[in-house]
Amino acid sequence: MKESGGYWWPDYDQSFHLFNPKEAARDIPFFLRMVEGRNMVIQAGGAMGLYPLMLADHFQRVVTFEPDPENWDCLRANLKARDGLKRINAWHAALGATPGECVMDRPNPLNCGANRTVQGEGDIPVLTIDGMRWTGKIDAIWLDVEGSELAALKGAEQTIREHSPVIVTEELGNGERYGVGPTDIEDWLATLGYEREAGVGNDRYYRRKM
Repeated sequence: MKESGGYWWPDYDQSFHLFNPKEAARDIPFFLRMVEGRNMVIQAGGAMGLYPLMLADHFQRVVTFEPDPENWDCLRANLKARDGLKRINAWHAALGATPGECVMDRPNPLNCGANRTVQGEGDIPVLTIDGMRWTGKIDAIWLDVEGSELAALKGAEQTIREHSPVIVTEELGNGERYGVGPTDIEDWLATLGYEREAGVGNDRYYRRKM
């Protein structure tokens, strides 16, 4: 690990540590304006922990998921350094439509934020949001999982129906490698009564219609 800007990052990263703090400074205020409740947010991927730590300043509970082993080590180190382990429930796992296992693929060896999962093999757990035991209101689900957003949402269908959270997904075209087309997320969420309401950067915000 290496230190930059007061946070730990994987040694090999040459780009994510430069733009991730800038993105977080832009994204978090916009997100807070869109989400009314402050009880719980489910966030993935956790990366180095910047987003979970910033969200923990505003939510009673933050649950984050990060599958990549080196990113996970940095996330844990950053949470521990800031006492975040007491405020953030972090899982070394990926999210999917069904439980299973995965390995990591690194299409950009210089960017630790571009790592993606290959599900169906490996020893990293794949969990579903519906398979977790939740207590209290879930106000938002925020997914930045390099193309696996729709699979993670399908694994959260019952949770979404019950809690009606604001949903944020990164839509950068990465879903194509998983057979997800440009309107598939919006179309699937529409079946649950959601419509797209806003966007910032590559993130799209969805809210259940009244």
